[in-house]
Amino acid sequence: MGNNRIYIGRRNLLGKYLSLEARLGHLLITPSKAEVTRRFWLHLLQREAEQCCSSIVFTHNPDVVERIEAMTADSKVFMRLKPNHPDSLSLNPLFHSDQLSPEWLADFFFGKEEARGNDLNARKILKALIEIAINDPGKEATLPGIYRQVGLGLRALKEWLRFQKSPLHLALLEQINLLSNNDQAEVLREIYTRFSFFQETRIEALFSRPTAYAPIYHHEPSVLIVCLPMEIPESRRLLQLAFLSIAHQLLSYPPGRRPLPLYFHLEEIDPLPADLFPALTERQVGLTCLAERSEGREGYGIEIRIAEGISELIREGGEALAFHPALEKSAVSSQHQ
Repeated sequence: MGNNRIYIGRRNLLGKYLSLEARLGHLLITPSKAEVTRRFWLHLLQREAEQCCSSIVFTHNPDVVERIEAMTADSKVFMRLKPNHPDSLSLNPLFHSDQLSPEWLADFFFGKEEARGNDLNARKILKALIEIAINDPGKEATLPGIYRQVGLGLRALKEWLRFQKSPLHLALLEQINLLSNNDQAEVLREIYTRFSFFQETRIEALFSRPTAYAPIYHHEPSVLIVCLPMEIPESRRLLQLAFLSIAHQLLSYPPGRRPLPLYFHLEEIDPLPADLFPALTERQVGLTCLAERSEGREGYGIEIRIAEGISELIREGGEALAFHPALEKSAVSSQHQ
């Protein structure tokens, strides 16, 4: 074995460790509040900086961005997606879309199961608006664009749908007219409220242009930092939207050869759709997730738990192995053979 792997855990009788490469197709979960976890997380990023691979990091902490840039800027293409930064990339969830895009976006804004009453009606109408935006060749499709359109009010929306006369526009108009006048106004108001973070110009700019496209990172060693500091209103929701957008870019990309490994690092993104993890692992994406509640992710692969001084490596369907004692002290045990 070369010295380009990180080994975690105690060697068993077969002489096997969990290597950096072995993380592909698995999800590592660590409780976010443990300092030992954060040092371990940064060490993984440092090891990746030395590999021929790509990393995408989702964080609220600008200090993390500076540390990762110092690790990688001289060895890989370093990019960031951060509000107000002069070199920031931007992300348009509607540009690199497929037939599943309206569904997952409607789930993001209104939930998959919990939508009831007018929330359910709002979810259906939003999904139809997204389908129209994606399929309208004469109009730039963006989420901020839908926000502005809904903000014009019910009468303007219905007149626009009637004027277009396409099957998608007329079907949505009929769907709206099936509701009472009060419900129509309430549904549109609810969509406008859920989209309200796009009223900030820096957030609008961040989610309007498609300059970030995740599949290229399978072909060029790169580091992309998606940083939405906590002082930004609804930063957790926006970071979740950025993660979902990039994840679905990868899932919509045609299957085929991927020359470079790709690792995701998620900091405090919760909740996330349970079905997304297995789909990403099938695309050979490694994931590390810092989460306060790790028990909700059991069964997706390999999990690290650090709590009350007890650390263990859990392999799905196998026995729990204690971490190497050095990990307890320094967060990382690297062994090279």
